[in-house]
Amino acid sequence: MLSISLMDISKLSFIGSLVVIIFLSFLLLSEYYHYYYHYVTSFIAIPAFAIPHTIAPPTQTGPTILNDTHLKIETISEGLDSPTSMAFMGQDDILVLEKDKGTVQRIIDGKMIPEPLLKVPVATKVDRGMLGIAIAKHEDEPTYVFLYYTQSGGGKNGDDRAGIQPLRNRVYRYELDNDHDKLINPKLLVSLPTIPRNQSSPETNDNGGTVRIGPDIMYIL
Repeated sequence: MLSISLMDISKLSFIGSLVVIIFLSFLLLSEYYHYYYHYVTSFIAIPAFAIPHTIAPPTQTGPTILNDTHLKIETISEGLDSPTSMAFMGQDDILVLEKDKGTVQRIIDGKMIPEPLLKVPVATKVDRGMLGIAIAKHEDEPTYVFLYYTQSGGGKNGDDRAGIQPLRNRVYRYELDNDHDKLINPKLLVSLPTIPRNQSSPETNDNGGTVRIGPDIMYIL
């Protein structure tokens, strides 16, 4: 008769846990780390979706505010193509990024100026593109605009969809030329690898892109 003691079960559980830890560590430290994030973590997170949660009903008129009469929704501007991030120059002066066009649009008093402040070639597959922006204003120095984008490898928007590898995810600092509504004098500050590190992988998401400026420091997420 087969007999398994509690000690044997404990040993088997320990060995099984050790194997799982080693396997996940291999994924995290190897070129296959993106599979960990997209498949392993998704599998682990499945039970969370079984918990009842509220889903906003579809609407033709836009989002609806519930339970707060002090808030209201206004349309500031229209006509943007795949906007990703924005930063405020002033109360009614906004810089907005368009992911797949590689453009920085300026909206003043609800109206978008005729020409973008900047247009650069970007890779656009999935999460690549014109992604992050931050502004640093100074009284006696130029206004700096920091941009995070996936720079195209072939000089054309979206050429990574045709198999051309992007150069890098890069952060540039530009100066705002208010007289001509242009971003000028680009200076490369940070160059990061694009996702994936393994060029044969189909994964192109999770490139990050959030930029924040603090006193004498820049944060990139």
